[in-house]
Amino acid sequence: MSIGPEDSTKLVQHKKTATNLIITFKALLIQSYKITINIDCEKNDFSLTIKEIPDKPTSTSSASNIFYIYFNAECKNCLKTYCSSSDIEIDLLNSKMGSCELERDAVLVNIDDRNYLIFYRNDSSYDPPVKKMFIYDCKYEYDLMTPKIGTEIEIPITKFDYSDLDKVIQKIKTLLIFS
Repeated sequence: MSIGPEDSTKLVQHKKTATNLIITFKALLIQSYKITINIDCEKNDFSLTIKEIPDKPTSTSSASNIFYIYFNAECKNCLKTYCSSSDIEIDLLNSKMGSCELERDAVLVNIDDRNYLIFYRNDSSYDPPVKKMFIYDCKYEYDLMTPKIGTEIEIPITKFDYSDLDKVIQKIKTLLIFS
């Protein structure tokens, strides 16, 4: 999880319970504030608690009352999938929080001893919104799986049924041949 703008915010803590995500950060404006966001994931609801704190702010460069958070998640079991959210804006002045949207989603698949990254991008900040899907040929570099430069192939947005990996592999091969 990340928070910004970096020069005027400081993440204090974040924790996840069975149904809630609780994020606490300091907003450093002309005065300092401790802000706690409690997101109820089951009810799709949230609450904001804003408290003025006696700290002297270390930054006054942000004249805005708008802050943002975003999430990056990786599967702890397989380490072959990840997703990222779009920026979620927090308006302190009006105690409002923007919607959370999936911006990127990726799955690493091994086909015939080659690694491919299936990458989905959904970015509504563009006009018109960008919704694309790509496949990258990947390699291990410094113990990390990284896409090889120049191997990006845009494919039609496709649903994959990952419960049948052989079917996924055949679909990827077909998309690679015809893209």
